[in-house]
Amino acid sequence: MRWILALMPLALVACGGAAETSEIYQRVMQGKAPIGEVLTLSDPPVRLWFARTTDEDGDVRLCGPDACGHEVSDHPEPAWAEDREGDLYYGAARSGVADVRAVTTEGAKVDGTVHRLEGAPLAIWTVTVSGAAVRGFEFVDASGQPVATAGVSGM
Repeated sequence: MRWILALMPLALVACGGAAETSEIYQRVMQGKAPIGEVLTLSDPPVRLWFARTTDEDGDVRLCGPDACGHEVSDHPEPAWAEDREGDLYYGAARSGVADVRAVTTEGAKVDGTVHRLEGAPLAIWTVTVSGAAVRGFEFVDASGQPVATAGVSGM
């Protein structure tokens, strides 16, 4: 029976659950419990997920490679930028957001992806922009109508 319990963390990672045994993950998740699936990207190799604080407030936060960000309830807007990892920018989006694109300082637009993960309270969006400075992000609904914009100032 003990060997079954020992294999559970490995099974959860293999199934896309938020269980992770790395030292960084353990540090980031101190005082938090994972929510929903983990988004695993290969280029760059990054994992993004949601977590709830285990204190009486139970705040929900978007977590990345080094930390969990601000409280989701601090963001009433449909979508917002949370952080970046190299050329990868990411944030969270509510249900009305279908697509995201980065806008460079030169005005070029770079399409991103809105990821809807099983059990996650919100979507996670990602955009990779190589070789250009990003001015901000545009978010649109399923019909292509703008629903929000976000800057990079807080990143």
